[in-house]
Amino acid sequence: MPWRKPTASGELDTYKILVSEIMLQQTQVRRVVPKYDEFIKQYSNTHALSQSLLAEVLSLWLGLGYNRRSKFLHEAAQTIEFKLRGRFPTILEELITLPGVGSNTVAAVMTYSFNAPVVFIKTNIRTVFFTTYSRRTCKL
Repeated sequence: MPWRKPTASGELDTYKILVSEIMLQQTQVRRVVPKYDEFIKQYSNTHALSQSLLAEVLSLWLGLGYNRRSKFLHEAAQTIEFKLRGRFPTILEELITLPGVGSNTVAAVMTYSFNAPVVFIKTNIRTVFFTTYSRRTCKL
């Protein structure tokens, strides 16, 4: 996955992880990868995204569905640039305040970007657990 490629310093780019995690909300990886590449080419960082018009972001997002995610990502970039003076949040309590960032997204960003010991269960895994345990419950 392109968002898991380390930078020259050997670290993952937190912005790219955030973009990918928001894109991956209810969308399959194979649909996200080409749109992600296009998005990062156009908006390589929070500064570029924050300076863009929402209409342009929505246009680029076309085909991914759930357009409010692009609106949230645009707002998150503006929050980082204007309220946080370009400083990307590095702690869970700050990161979760960004628009569009919920408990699973914040946990994924913290885990992948900062190697933080945050527990989360991805949707497909959660579905397996719910299905397995609800069947056991019904058999009892």
